[in-house]
Amino acid sequence: LVRGDTSFRTELHTLNNTYLTGTRVELCATVRAWHQRESTQSQSKPLCLLTGGLGTGKSTLALDFALDLFKKGHLGAFHQFRPRASEGYDCSTAFYSNLAHQLSKYQPTIRDDMVKALQSHGLLGRPEELCNNLVQGPLRAYPADRPRPVVVIDALDEYTGSSSTRLAALLSPLLSCLSCSPDLLRVLVASRPSPYVD
Repeated sequence: LVRGDTSFRTELHTLNNTYLTGTRVELCATVRAWHQRESTQSQSKPLCLLTGGLGTGKSTLALDFALDLFKKGHLGAFHQFRPRASEGYDCSTAFYSNLAHQLSKYQPTIRDDMVKALQSHGLLGRPEELCNNLVQGPLRAYPADRPRPVVVIDALDEYTGSSSTRLAALLSPLLSCLSCSPDLLRVLVASRPSPYVD
């Protein structure tokens, strides 16, 4: 698995994860209410999209939310795209491999299924195959009586090239997974506005 340094617990993320006390209270409450609602209701909308301009606190909120999920045992994965990241880091293989690595780390109930998926399919393939084999397939073994794991994707607009075509190729498989199997996973995406995101 590609284990990119995208964990919310890195020193860089810790330094960036600060905002003034008493700010973003309503927005934070809205995001947490979404998670609570989506965790307890079947066939509900599993995607939360957080957009805003530069410096409006999207990344800070995403990091804070991921930390809260981690403490509760509900975090599936956290992936933050970074400015000027290398093509190797940004490629779909690295993205889905990182999600798979973190899902197996934070949600050990699916670890054995993840290992079997890797042994059977490896890390080569189109984004659709990677998502199905490394994310959707293993998550089918996730206990039905537990809150769905949440994947937090931050700074989507920093994805290399940031073109609608590239973003669609990267995220369409994950969004299709949410559409076809809405009870498998919850996803929060933080991004500046872009044609694909909008």
